[in-house]
Amino acid sequence: MKVIESHGFTKIANASIMDSEDEIKLPVNKGKHLEYDLVGNCFTKYDSIINLAHINVI
Repeated sequence: MKVIESHGFTKIANASIMDSEDEIKLPVNKGKHLEYDLVGNCFTKYDSIINLAHINVI
């Protein structure tokens, strides 16, 4: 959470670390390689989600 706060995200929106408390399985309908996806338990508390991801390729 310190990184989220230092980048200013908590000033514009509530933030959660999705893997901080237990997990649930979401079914993947007609999945070729997956039957389910594991997400953080707090996922069920939200109506929508924004995922911010960053990848470094060297």
